[in-house]
Amino acid sequence: MRVALLQTSPTPKKADNLHRILDLLNDMPPGTDLAVLPEFCMGTPERGPDKRYVEDNAEGMDGEFVSSLRSAARERSTWIVANFYERARDGGFYDTNVAVDRSGNIVSTYRKIHLFDAFGYRESSVFRPGQDISVFDLGEFKVGLAICFDVRFPELFRRMALMGANLFVISSAWYGGPNKEWQWRLMCAARSSENVAYLVAVDNAAAPFIGKSLVADPYGSIILELGEREGVAVLELSADEVRRARERLPLLELRRVKF
Repeated sequence: MRVALLQTSPTPKKADNLHRILDLLNDMPPGTDLAVLPEFCMGTPERGPDKRYVEDNAEGMDGEFVSSLRSAARERSTWIVANFYERARDGGFYDTNVAVDRSGNIVSTYRKIHLFDAFGYRESSVFRPGQDISVFDLGEFKVGLAICFDVRFPELFRRMALMGANLFVISSAWYGGPNKEWQWRLMCAARSSENVAYLVAVDNAAAPFIGKSLVADPYGSIILELGEREGVAVLELSADEVRRARERLPLLELRRVKF
């Protein structure tokens, strides 16, 4: 499966960001099976999203943003995982990933469970926490979705692995700061290694975020990494590689839940 990491550098202007995303999707190499976009790709204010910005820009599942991605998926015959500010029917807001198949159907949605209430930030003042795990089939892969701060919670990834996930896809907007880049690489590699699964993590390249999107193989080795600025990379992943790794390193079978 050919996966494209679309590390965008969004501005606060939602329409401009959507146009840029559609351009990047249009420029992907032929035969790309899955395109992944970062958290807050819909729009990124200078200090990250606040309640007023989200209130002004959030949309429902039937809004222009998701509808445009569905059309792009059909036109380019590719799956897309993208993040957007979701407006709930009762007026609340979620930090949501949507997975769209190559026919433009919404296959899965994931609303961020672990909100970033740390390092002086408080996402729970803007978003509601999600509750449901998202795992879906994509060819030979079973994909589990996560968003940014989720990567610090290994139990979520283990649960997805036990549900059959062999590829984790993370949309992220990882804030910079002391040791934050090191923590980003460490957490992504750990979630991959301990579950013997691929991990594709696409990070926002706009300030105050770090970029540095990456792919980890089933042993936790980082096999691709982008820089700090907007960029695109395409990599081929093999489900056979996961099967071979899990035969050599059967961690899910060897685990002990009682001590």
